[in-house]
Parts: sequence; structure tokens; C-alpha cells
Amino acid sequence: MSYGSKASLHAGIAVRSVAPPSEIVESMWLSAVMFGPGNVDEQAANKAYESMAATQKAMFQMQLEARRKIDAVLTKGQREQLSRYWSSR
Repeated sequence: MSYGSKASLHAGIAVRSVAPPSEIVESMWLSAVMFGPGNVDEQAANKAYESMAATQKAMFQMQLEARRKIDAVLTKGQREQLSRYWSSR
């Protein structure tokens, strides 16, 4: 797949979202259940974990997709320069 220009590449990456902000806030709130006062609600704790794991996996998949798209538009020299930059960090 060809992405044509840097602008279209940027637009394609920026448009995607991991999860709506309300879902992220909900997963953060659910994770607080495990550390709040009183007994642990195991069902809520498991739900929070599953939600956080799904969000983390989606973020990882987006990073892989972004890397693939970036590699598709870089020249060999640019890829080598980027590789040298990351290996020096």
C-alpha cells in the first residue's frame, strides 16, 4: 500500500484513536476499585484488567501500523539514518 505523502501519512496515523476518552476514564476508575477501601470486587477488578489490557494491545497494534506506514515512505538512506538515531539512544 502506498501512502503518497508525509501529510497523508500523518493524517492516516492521527485519525485513529485507541479508545474513546470515556472508556479510558472508566478503565482508570475501575482499576481504582482494587486499591480502594473495603473489600475487593473481584469481578470489577477483572473487568478493569481486561479493559486496560485491551487498550494496551490496541496501542501496541497502532504503533506497529504506524511503523509500517513510516517505513513505506522512507528512502533507504532515511531508514538508515533513523536506525542510527534510535541505536544511539
